[in-house]
Amino acid sequence: MDKLSYAKELINFIDGSPCTPWAAHNAINMLKSAGFEKYKGELKQGGKYYFTRGNGVAAVIVGSGGLRIGAAHLDSPALVLKPAPELISEGHYVRLNCEVYGGAILSTWLDRPLGIAGRVAVESGGLMPEVRLYKSNRPLCIVPNCAPHLNREINSGFAYNKQRDMLPIFSLNPEERILDTVAAELGVSTEDILDCELYCYEADGGCLIGEDMLSCGRLDDLMMSYALLRGICEADGGNTSVVVLTDNEEVGSLTMGGARGGFAYEVLKLVLDGDLRTSLEGTVAISADMAHAVNPSHPELHEPVSRPYLNCGMTLKRAADKSYSTDEISGAAFKHICRSIGIEYQEFLNPSDKRGGTTIGPMLSAALGIHTADIGAPLIAMHSIRELGGTGDALDVYRLFKGYFEL
Repeated sequence: MDKLSYAKELINFIDGSPCTPWAAHNAINMLKSAGFEKYKGELKQGGKYYFTRGNGVAAVIVGSGGLRIGAAHLDSPALVLKPAPELISEGHYVRLNCEVYGGAILSTWLDRPLGIAGRVAVESGGLMPEVRLYKSNRPLCIVPNCAPHLNREINSGFAYNKQRDMLPIFSLNPEERILDTVAAELGVSTEDILDCELYCYEADGGCLIGEDMLSCGRLDDLMMSYALLRGICEADGGNTSVVVLTDNEEVGSLTMGGARGGFAYEVLKLVLDGDLRTSLEGTVAISADMAHAVNPSHPELHEPVSRPYLNCGMTLKRAADKSYSTDEISGAAFKHICRSIGIEYQEFLNPSDKRGGTTIGPMLSAALGIHTADIGAPLIAMHSIRELGGTGDALDVYRLFKGYFEL
């Protein structure tokens, strides 16, 4: 497969996954199409199964060879609607009261047409509601900026206030309600919608920039999630392979589908039939999350020696404070995989006077007691509404995971 074909397929997956519930839904559909069945209490040799918990999704191939474990997360920074979100401003504008989910670059969300997507709980007559997915597939709201004539500080390091400045305009009709729109498009009555989890997303889809770059929202971390899914779906080998895609990494992971919720441990315990400790001793897991490429506008923000660039190889991340899980064992294993497959690699470290982010790697390593390599494709403008990645990197990370599952 060539890099442009793969990049276009990746963009299609991301455009169809405007929020975590949709990403989980599309992941499950990919697995089903590749012959994976929902786990129903029995695992057979050679079988392919998937598991769900909340928005977390896991996939397993039960083999007779080695054990391979890859993990990523499905969530991304976003604006999340609060209950009864309509705020009437100046008696004229209907704005949507939102919370900021994760560490979004706020300014990038302004002046962009925003759609709305998420999950809706509809009255079923029983304790558990009927759950419906919703996606507007069109712009429904927008967060307008303030003109420099009115705000002279707008280009001088202006600080956006999450409660004041980040509320999208939905309508100019004070009587209009967003749930009426959602209900009509779902074919249900507004009164039957008991609860919902709705996100704003950029209505304009991802695109290629020339042949070497792709501009797209939610590359962090759907580029990694998609590559893991493609890798396990297309792997040809006898290994027992496990993919765990978690939720809520951007807000700490302590949820039912998050990396701190025990989902990965429970799946592995089932797969390995209780022989967890012995089986884990001879393998290295991979935590896959995007890495920071050097931004040419701010090269001074990066470490002096380890400086990843787009399309120059997969990135191995490490930190002395263990915000990344890489150690000498997992680092060596990652480099062995890259050499075996024939792809380049780079290394990322934070400058010694700055603390960077973290990943689900340390959580998985601690919960499972396993060496875990923290890796990712390099990325510019992480947590922007549109992030910038390399088309060569997108293909390489797929090749990496497919090769890892087959090695």
